[in-house]
Amino acid sequence: MIGKVGVMLKSGLVVRLEAAPGKEAEVERMLTALLTKVQREAGTRVWMAARMSPGRFAVFSGFRDATARNAHLAGEVAARLQPSGEGLLAGPPVLEDVEVLASKLPR
Repeated sequence: MIGKVGVMLKSGLVVRLEAAPGKEAEVERMLTALLTKVQREAGTRVWMAARMSPGRFAVFSGFRDATARNAHLAGEVAARLQPSGEGLLAGPPVLEDVEVLASKLPR
């Protein structure tokens, strides 16, 4: 939100993921399952996983500050999104730091 009303976000991450061929449903299940872990992160104010196309996904995370973002990046959720022996991803995730300029969030 703009100003001091409600939850203010200052920092964010956009993560783009591409599923390995035939692993689209597994990536979707993994992203859905990560929500319970994100809900335990006090500094992560907003987290959304979305499908962009059948094999392409994106995650947006919003934080109150850079300290909260760094804690998220050092945590279990970020570790789970790294390519692993499971072969779920076609390549490494693409992470982009963003500065949140404005947001509308529930109070």
